[in-house]
Amino acid sequence: MDREAAKKALQSAKANGFFTEMYGDGAAENEKRYEHVLEGFEKSFGGDQVSLFTSAGRTEISGNHTDHNHGKVLAGSINLDCVGAAAKNYSSHVRIISETYNQDITIDLNDLEPSAKKAGTVDLIKGILKGFETSGYSVGGFNAYITSN
Repeated sequence: MDREAAKKALQSAKANGFFTEMYGDGAAENEKRYEHVLEGFEKSFGGDQVSLFTSAGRTEISGNHTDHNHGKVLAGSINLDCVGAAAKNYSSHVRIISETYNQDITIDLNDLEPSAKKAGTVDLIKGILKGFETSGYSVGGFNAYITSN
């Protein structure tokens, strides 16, 4: 949807219900986070179309990081999350600005090979994008502005 419609949607009863269910007593504070992400996206990328996303945080009660090695993990979701605004950019580049970590990352979708050290945020994102590609999904360029608490 366009940014103005997204801003208006954040003020709706449906959004209010989502914020209350997702964040409980922190609903109003977190609504402001979404508005802030929209503003950050607009300042960074402009454009007309934007989608909002959230990815809930988790805590690993047992088996910390063994999930990366196909081990078993007992995890639980928590009320902390990553909130983002994203839009297609109709190119072969993915650009992600992380406000929280002060990062501005650009990845060429034509080069998803990991770096020699095979570590870090860029390699992690490349791996995720390559995984989608390997699974048969078509990945196009997009811009994203994210923050997390």
